[in-house]
Amino acid sequence: MRHPRLILTIAGLVTVLFAVPIATAVGDSPDSDGQAPGGNVFAAAALGDKITYQGRLLKDGSPEQGFFDFRFILYDAAEGGSQKGSTVPTDNVLVQAGLFTVLLDFGAPDFNGDGRWLEIRMRPAGSLGDYTTLSPRQAITATPYALFAKRAGTASALELPFSGSGSSATELFAIRNTDATAASAAISGRTDSQVGGASGVVGVVTSTTPGGFSSGVTGRNLGTGGFGIGVSGYQDGSGWGVYGVTPSGVGVLGETTSGTGVQGESETGTGGFFSGPTAIEVAGSIKVTGANRAAFAHTVTPGPTGNICPGAGNEHMTVVSNPVINGNSGAMLFVTVVGEAGVGHGAAVGVFYDSAALCGTAGRWVIFSLNGTTAMSPGAEFNILVLTQDSP
Repeated sequence: MRHPRLILTIAGLVTVLFAVPIATAVGDSPDSDGQAPGGNVFAAAALGDKITYQGRLLKDGSPEQGFFDFRFILYDAAEGGSQKGSTVPTDNVLVQAGLFTVLLDFGAPDFNGDGRWLEIRMRPAGSLGDYTTLSPRQAITATPYALFAKRAGTASALELPFSGSGSSATELFAIRNTDATAASAAISGRTDSQVGGASGVVGVVTSTTPGGFSSGVTGRNLGTGGFGIGVSGYQDGSGWGVYGVTPSGVGVLGETTSGTGVQGESETGTGGFFSGPTAIEVAGSIKVTGANRAAFAHTVTPGPTGNICPGAGNEHMTVVSNPVINGNSGAMLFVTVVGEAGVGHGAAVGVFYDSAALCGTAGRWVIFSLNGTTAMSPGAEFNILVLTQDSP
């Protein structure tokens, strides 16, 4: 039996619903924390992944009427191309006065901002015959939500300035860089400002009564190696890599259970600088390490290469040679004799800076017996603590 030829045309309006939040922003005057009053972003119900397709079916120019089975196929080209997603069947669809509406779900991943075309195949409901493919394919055009999603997927197209707020027990905004091959960043903040107080990144805890150990900016390194850094600061000039200030608390605090709480290093300058009515307050002992220590031990050695001051009548003096104090007349030496009284050296001692080469070399500090007669015994030891000051 020969079926009558059907001439079908179809016109459709496509509304693309992506799974993105609806947002409303109102207001243009910033309040005390930099947010626009009323400029909050309110989270609403997430949109689904379905497409509402409204079409018109004509036969020989006249609207069709009845029930039909449809097959909808998504392509990436108007002709040819590759199918995207699965074929969506919709059976027993009512067509009234040529008009019909269906919901199609190809999945959100199929809509990534690239062009998409819809191929439609149809036949009368309940028919066992072949489906008729309608031509041409229908272009899927953008709607407000689709345009919003496309802008949101392109960082450079984000409308600035942007501000928003919301309520969440976890992060309101989270981003992760999954590349493991380069020293890359997940997020970067930069400013071209030349005004004092400018910042590339700012973090603020807005509550005036926050919980303990709250922080405006937190850095955490999950690595277990010895050179990981939680928060790093770097300054290209002569400023500060890390700067902390507080009206009455602690500007910079470092804490560790077994390592070093705060460490400062400098190749040619000062590793740490402190100023104030009480520049340094120490709770506990002071430990000195490194090659050029400010605290060290001096041992008396005899002989031509020893450190007892040469010359008759100078046996009560020993020359101290240490890079920390050599040539530094402004140093202050605190000297103690090792052991109980009378062990190591049997007399009280003092120090002086030998600028006249009395003991053979100018620019050395000398320990001497205050009584002027008690000789330095070979093997006698002295502990020395050095404080230095700027040259006048």
